[in-house]
Amino acid sequence: MLDLIPTPEACKYLDISRATLTRIVGRGELRAIKIGKTLRFRVSDLDAWVDSRPYVQGGPRHADA
Repeated sequence: MLDLIPTPEACKYLDISRATLTRIVGRGELRAIKIGKTLRFRVSDLDAWVDSRPYVQGGPRHADA
C-alpha cells in the first residue's frame, strides 16, 4: 500500500509553505503524483528529500551568543 498524502499535509510534514513545496517539485527535487486535479506525495519520498539536504551543525548563530 502506498502512503500518499495531499499537498497541505506534505507542507505540514516538512514545515514549509505551499509555494516552497511547489518550487521544490518544479525543480525536480521531489516527485509528486497527480491524482485527478491534486498532487499527492509519498511519505518515503518526503523523508528521502529531507535526508538529501545538507546538514548544518550548530544551528543559527545569534549576535548575543
